[in-house]
Order: sequence, then C-alpha cells, then structure tokens
Amino acid sequence: MRRNSSALIWSVTVIGAYVLIRSCIYHFFPVTSQQTWFFRDTLMTLPRLGAFTTLLLLNRIWNTSHFDLPLGDCGRAALMGAVPMALWVFYFSGGHGDSFASYMMLIGFFTSLVVGVFEEYAFRGPLLFALRQRLSLFTTIVLSNILFAIYHFQAEPFRFWAAIFLTGVIYANLRFRGLSLGWLALIHGVTDAFFFFFPSISPKPFGFYGLVLHTGLLVYAVMTFPRSMVAESRSNKSL
Repeated sequence: MRRNSSALIWSVTVIGAYVLIRSCIYHFFPVTSQQTWFFRDTLMTLPRLGAFTTLLLLNRIWNTSHFDLPLGDCGRAALMGAVPMALWVFYFSGGHGDSFASYMMLIGFFTSLVVGVFEEYAFRGPLLFALRQRLSLFTTIVLSNILFAIYHFQAEPFRFWAAIFLTGVIYANLRFRGLSLGWLALIHGVTDAFFFFFPSISPKPFGFYGLVLHTGLLVYAVMTFPRSMVAESRSNKSL
C-alpha cells in the first residue's frame, strides 16, 4: 500500500493549528469561575468544528477515513463502549464542589458531542491510518495516543494524561477492531458529557476513584488489543 504522506502531514498541521487557536482563546479568556470556564469551553466548539470540517474536506483528497454511523453496529458499539463509559461515570461520580446548572448540562451535552467528533476524527481517522502505513500495529496505537495525551497539555493537567492515554488506546483498539468513527465519536462524546451531570471538581486521579478508573482502563485496553489480523483487515476495509 502506498504511503500517504499528505494525510500524516496535514493531519498534524490541522491539529497543531487548532492547538494554536486554543492557546489564544485560553490566553484571552482566563478561568476565574465555573461560569467563565463554561463560557470558554463552549466557545471552543467553533474551532473544533472548523478543524473537523477541514479534515473532512482534506480527506476528499486522501480518501482514507470515512465518518459514518452504520445502524447495524449499534449493539456492538454499545457493548464495546460500555466499559470505558462506565469507568468514567464512576470516576465523575466521586467529584465534589458546585454542580452545573441545568442549561449547562444541556449545552455541555452538545459541546461534548463536538469534542468526540473532532478528536476521534483527528486521532482515530486519517492520522491513525497514515501512522499504520509506516509502523507496527502496537507502535501505531501507542504513538498516536502519546500524541493524543500531549494534545491535552492545556486542557487537562499532566496528572490526567495517563487516563487520557489509556482511553485513547481503547478507542484505537476498537477502531482497529472495525468500529466506525461515527460510533467512536458518539461513545467519546457521551462519555465526556457525563462530566456535566456531576459535581464540577473531579476526584484526585490517583485516589480511590482514580485508581479504579486507571486499573479498569488498563485491563480493558489489554483485553481489546486487536491481536487478530482478521480484525485489522476488517478495520482497513472500513477506513
């Protein structure tokens, strides 16, 4: 298979441009309260949609990754996504502090879906495809999610990167097992949306709730690793 250098270079470029825009927004809209954080998080929906649209348009040239949501995979997606979603919900349930207002829950649900759409297409779409053309399956999954964790350097403190990395590994595993980008985006977005339905300050990442989260994610990441070449072949056909 011919290597698609354009997909790799431009995917990284678009992600880098998004991070630059995010840096500017974070600079001009510092967080001083729950309300200012929520406003800034909602504002970030615009550059996320812009970056996602750009990648979609570029993919018309590459033709490497289709963003679809096959209804026949609904049960399979629910089964595969149940474990990481349940682990994150359990973690969020241990939070404390102020709760989000009802309108924040509603808006946060939709903005979280946008997060899922952009991040899954950015990191489990053309970029993952381009890396797999060059690297082994294991290296592709690990490297793409090291990048995924680093990408969160402003949005999330370093102490959360391990959980972000493991969650990304699970999503990459499910992608190579043939789950579509649309279903991954929905799983990712709904999982993130649960954050708004619990107290706004998350538990310590290495306290009781955090240890359960990390342990569960690690076990599930190992369990879902696509050891079978048949699984990867099925994924390649759907890319």
